[in-house]
Amino acid sequence: ASSAKRLKTIETLANAGVPVGVMNAPIIPGLNHHEIPGVLHAAANHGALGAGMTVVRLNGAIGKIFEDWLRKNFPDRFDKVWNQISSFH
Repeated sequence: ASSAKRLKTIETLANAGVPVGVMNAPIIPGLNHHEIPGVLHAAANHGALGAGMTVVRLNGAIGKIFEDWLRKNFPDRFDKVWNQISSFH
């Protein structure tokens, strides 16, 4: 679902008295972390009462796949992002 539809769902549920929370995941330091405040603000404005988050997890072969994708798509930020992610694991 698009973000607009998700926000509408939050609003619909909140207006019906259903307590709504949002999950912000995966957080990728250096790539999408700057979007968190805007996402949480929009969710709160539509009725969300709480939020959770999780940092990207790179279990098993996913780590190598993500590393390759990151290196190819964000070579200018690769070292910074990869080091931050690695420090969490």
